[in-house]
Amino acid sequence: MGHNVRGGAEEMKRILVVMMALSILGMSKNLEKLMSSAMAKKEFEKVKTEFLLDNGEVYSDYKMEISGNELIYSYYFVKEYDREKLDVIKKALESDDSWAETIENVKDDIEQTSKIRPDTVTFIYFSFDGSEIYKITQ
Repeated sequence: MGHNVRGGAEEMKRILVVMMALSILGMSKNLEKLMSSAMAKKEFEKVKTEFLLDNGEVYSDYKMEISGNELIYSYYFVKEYDREKLDVIKKALESDDSWAETIENVKDDIEQTSKIRPDTVTFIYFSFDGSEIYKITQ
């Protein structure tokens, strides 16, 4: 498709450095509490801004939410993508057989740096109008 529809995984590594520092300080054994610090929120906003600058031709927004030890990445495609293009993207996402490996790698990276393993990781992709295109949780 000419671009990385996953995105965000590399950006997460920068956030993990903050998480590692906070966990060393004994902040929490819960990802949500760990990421609720002002330092973590500031770093995520910086990463988000850079991600959207680098990927603005593909994504109009990117969010990372944490509830307890569940991590959710949400990606919103740009308005320029019509329904036909979004259908092609959906089929590509559905047929990708590397999701399990990708999600395990995200869990491993987070556990390595924060000493907290996410219970689940979810990737959700939305069209410009907020309609869900694809979702996977493991």
